[in-house]
Amino acid sequence: MDKMLRISSVLLVLTLAVIPCIGNADVPESTGNVSDQDTIGRGLGFETPSSIVAEADGSLVVADSGLKAVVRVDPVSGNRTILSNASIGKGPGFASPYSIAAAADGSLVVVDFGKGAVVRVDQVSGDRTILSDASIGKGPGFPSPNGIAVEANGSFVVVDYGLGAVVRVEPVSGDRKILSNARIGSGPRFI
Repeated sequence: MDKMLRISSVLLVLTLAVIPCIGNADVPESTGNVSDQDTIGRGLGFETPSSIVAEADGSLVVADSGLKAVVRVDPVSGNRTILSNASIGKGPGFASPYSIAAAADGSLVVVDFGKGAVVRVDQVSGDRTILSDASIGKGPGFPSPNGIAVEANGSFVVVDYGLGAVVRVEPVSGDRKILSNARIGSGPRFI
């Protein structure tokens, strides 16, 4: 029930945040931000928000590939704060953060499409650590990672449309193993 409530809350907030941006809103080309009369909350506007997750305290965190950042959103005020980007937090900057999930330890895990990597983000400092990519961990690389989830055992699962596969990532070693694709598992092929 608690999961359903959290998912419903996220969908409601996402719906309320996205619907006003669709249609005839005045969107300047230079910033990608909705005009001031349509903007809710303070802070840098989104450019290309692509994924959202709710933290344990109810805060929302958005991966925005246009900003090359992870943005925290206050669910009450709508205020936006950069949690992690090339200037905030230590570690390699994002190329294209595309999908985000919350790990069991409270940290955030982000799929960086541009780097072909899974990146851990400290939820307080914004520090970034690459957990798995072509040079960290064994197994198939990520040509086009575009989604991430956290399994009950703490492993990460990444969907990669370049591989046409779901890939399990071991969080300590960064090792990658195909869980499902056209040859592993049964059912319809990924397209």
